[in-house]
Amino acid sequence: MSINKFMLYTFGDSFTYGEELENPQTHSWPSLVAKDLNSEVKNYSLPGCGNEYIVKRVMREVVELDSNHPLFLIAWTSCGRLEFSDEFGTYDVWGGCQRRWKQPVPHRETLIKYITAHNNIEHQYRTWLRQCVLLQDFLKARNIEYRFITAFDNHSLTQQFWETSHPYNRLLDTQNFIGWPDTSLMEMMGNCIKGPRGHPLEEGHRKIADVIFSSLQDCY
Repeated sequence: MSINKFMLYTFGDSFTYGEELENPQTHSWPSLVAKDLNSEVKNYSLPGCGNEYIVKRVMREVVELDSNHPLFLIAWTSCGRLEFSDEFGTYDVWGGCQRRWKQPVPHRETLIKYITAHNNIEHQYRTWLRQCVLLQDFLKARNIEYRFITAFDNHSLTQQFWETSHPYNRLLDTQNFIGWPDTSLMEMMGNCIKGPRGHPLEEGHRKIADVIFSSLQDCY
């Protein structure tokens, strides 16, 4: 396969960053895919981030883009991660999950408890679909080649809420969504050894990279 030289941009959470890898710069799936494609990579993933951060980071990099052949791979995190901001800065909370803050902020713990008890999962899923549609249209309007992936969680919600999520289910370009509708990075890595916090290690990242690379062969 002949592939033109281009710049790979990746966005996501800890599964795309390479959390728990000894050397994320060389063994995370973005680095492996870039090597397979004979390209360079800029990985803007952030462990623990929500999808709002991913959208903001993609838009920022588009504005500052200096590559003639960019390819954006966007690995959405769980739609249950929600972004807020207070006097201590911007942060994400995830219903049902405890977080350790750098400073004591009891009101954040109160917020987590409230969201855990009262969140509407279908609303969160539809919010994520809106983010997908808006970002895909943003990238297409600028002729930027892109692919979406989901890290985990969202694809299972698709089975529950896709049919009732009008009009987003008519607007989302699922042809540019690797693994749609029932595969996430979790399924791509298969039954491999994971780190203590559940992240894929070298074998898992290699399996993920193989799936993504295979899906890109018709692009370049």
